[in-house]
Amino acid sequence: MTAAGAEEVFGEKRSGLDETRPELEKALELAHEGDVFVVTKVDRLARSAARLHQIVKDARQEGCGFQGAG
Repeated sequence: MTAAGAEEVFGEKRSGLDETRPELEKALELAHEGDVFVVTKVDRLARSAARLHQIVKDARQEGCGFQGAG
């Protein structure tokens, strides 16, 4: 992740099926306009297209972007 330029890394220990995602929530709360979320695998961020869409939509409303690592 540091090779991708990450300044802070959040590692979720819970399953993507679990709606309680404290590390994801913390990352979204701390995000500022211009920040970019770097994800290693999209399937680790969300298990359904609908949930992925909602996460990306929420982050983009805050002015954040997404990119894949590697």
